Amino acid sequence: DRDLLKQAILNLLVNAQDAVIAKAGGEKVILVDSASDRKDVQVTVRDSGPGISAEDGRNLFKLFYSSKRGGTGLGLPIAQKIVDSHGGNIDWKNRAEGGAEFTVYLPSLRE
Repeated sequence: DRDLLKQAILNLLVNAQDAVIAKAGGEKVILVDSASDRKDVQVTVRDSGPGISAEDGRNLFKLFYSSKRGGTGLGLPIAQKIVDSHGGNIDWKNRAEGGAEFTVYLPSLRE
């Protein structure tokens, strides 16, 4: 479902935007990249925000968990549910140069 997948990516972009806005000083960057091969399609969202703490990392995809003031804790769980329902998964990591990176993997339609 194209619209649901757009919503999942939009949720990642909104989180990246919130992260760079929350960062004190420095360059504020969000990068989106995509790639594909015979196995899967990947969409990666990178930000130059403060990164994700270990505690937040353990709870990122838990419903109603949010480290953001006023956050609902729905964005990432909804994104994960959408991606899961399409046979994919979401991975994340903190970037060595700072910020976070989320990659959505979806099965390729190529044969």
